[in-house]
Formats: sequence, C-alpha cells, structure tokens
Amino acid sequence: MSSPVTKRYNVSAVRDALIQELVRQDFKWGSQLHNPADWYLITAEEFGEIASDLNKAFVQPDANPNEERLTKAKTEIIQTIACLCRLLWSLEDIEHEEGKVVPR
Repeated sequence: MSSPVTKRYNVSAVRDALIQELVRQDFKWGSQLHNPADWYLITAEEFGEIASDLNKAFVQPDANPNEERLTKAKTEIIQTIACLCRLLWSLEDIEHEEGKVVPR
C-alpha cells in the first residue's frame, strides 16, 4: 500500500537505521531493564542532543547546515527514536507482568 509518506521518504531506510541502532545499543549496554521514568529521562537527554545539533546547524550566528552537522542530527534522531521504543516496551513489560519490569 502506498501513501504520500512512503512515496516521498525512504521509510525502510529509517526502519533499518532504527534496528541497527537498537542492536548497537544492545551490544554497547547489554540488557537495559530501566523503568519507564528512567527511559523518559534518557530520551529527554537525547532530545537535548538533537536540539544542540539543530542549534549549531540553523540558529547560532555562525550556523551552517553542512553535511556533517545534518548527519549528526539525523543520528541523534534515530538514537532518540530507539529510546522511545524502549520506553514504550518498558510500559508493555509492566502491563504484561503485573507491575514488574522484566527482560524482553
């Protein structure tokens, strides 16, 4: 099924980058059994990194949206999406295990 989003953007590339980031995080950090509040704080920090990168690219007096800055911002966005997935999964774990955070 085609939609304006799938016609204009490479959705599968975003999906693939997200999966690669989730795997990278698993290898870097191992099993991460944080509660939803902790995942929210981790995600908020990731949003801050996006804001910093976008500020350097578009807002500061010497702003320059060069390829390096845009690539860094895109990387931070994928990392943030991965953290949001983990936040969502931590809520699902609690719902399915009667208030306990359990490994997936």
